Amino acid sequence: MTDFDYPPTRTFTLEEAKGDVESELADAEARVDELEDDEDAQESALRDARSEREDAAGKQRALNWAIGEFGEDATITMEAFTATTRARALDEMQSSTMGDVGGMESRIWLLAAALQAAPWLNGSEDLEEAARVTGALPPAVQDFLDDELTDLNDLSSENLS
Repeated sequence: MTDFDYPPTRTFTLEEAKGDVESELADAEARVDELEDDEDAQESALRDARSEREDAAGKQRALNWAIGEFGEDATITMEAFTATTRARALDEMQSSTMGDVGGMESRIWLLAAALQAAPWLNGSEDLEEAARVTGALPPAVQDFLDDELTDLNDLSSENLS
């Protein structure tokens, strides 16, 4: 068997995540201000910059809610997927649910499968229970976590260094 260093994991506190998002928001606000002051700026670039600013503000609101609910020192650990772990999560989802499963519900199951530790999980849940509990979070928190998981699974990022 070939030995390689994968999958990566990421552990962070809600306070650390909020600091990162606040930096992201400040950068996005500066970019919007820069484009608004530039009369030669493309409207599409300004629209994209405003969208990035709103995304960062949404993450900030999500983290503010999570900190209020779980505390700033609450820790989350996520693990990227291997082909096998992703397939097993999707197979378990298919066998545990009735009818067709939509993309948004699949996203919740995959997020639950990637969470190694989170303040809303006690660690004894099976995947179905972890998906149920994770699915009870506000959509903005799920969106934030989904973005983190997407970054963790990105092979072009710092995850492989």
